[in-house]
Amino acid sequence: MGGHRHGHHPRPAARPSLPKDTKLAQGTYRIRFDVSAYFSEHKTKSFYPYIEVVFELAADGHYHVPLLLSPWGFSTYRGS
Repeated sequence: MGGHRHGHHPRPAARPSLPKDTKLAQGTYRIRFDVSAYFSEHKTKSFYPYIEVVFELAADGHYHVPLLLSPWGFSTYRGS
C-alpha cells in the first residue's frame, strides 16, 4: 500500500518479526513501537513518542501483535 489517502499513512515498509525458528517460553513479554520515528519520517506530529504493548504467551500458539495507529490514537489485539 502506498501514498496518502484520506489522511491515512502507508503501512511501514518493514514489519519487525523474530527469526522463523525462534521459540519463546511461556511468560509475559513487552514490545516497544517507536512511533515518533515513524511519524517523523512522514512529517507528521504524533501524541505518542512510543507505545509499549505488554502481553502473555501461552505454552503453544502462533501470535501476531498488530498495532493500528494514527497520530492521536492506537489500538492493538492478538492477531492470528
